[in-house]
Amino acid sequence: MPVVIVETWSGKSEEQKAKLIKGITKAFEEIGVTADQVHVIIHDVPKANWACRAYKHPNCHLRISSFSFLLCALQVLYRSFID
Repeated sequence: MPVVIVETWSGKSEEQKAKLIKGITKAFEEIGVTADQVHVIIHDVPKANWACRAYKHPNCHLRISSFSFLLCALQVLYRSFID
């Protein structure tokens, strides 16, 4: 049973979260995991509590988009799942 934990800034709508959950579930279905086995946990983190490179947001200047970061994280999860 895969469990995917998504850390994201607060403020996403329920529709956005549902779309994210659907996409994650679809990715697992493509490798043979049924939807009822996939668990997705979304942690909404206030921007004031988010830091990178020792700087709290809004001084955080990421060179990659949040979406690209999410894709990288999903690739790591996928690789660890199939290994």
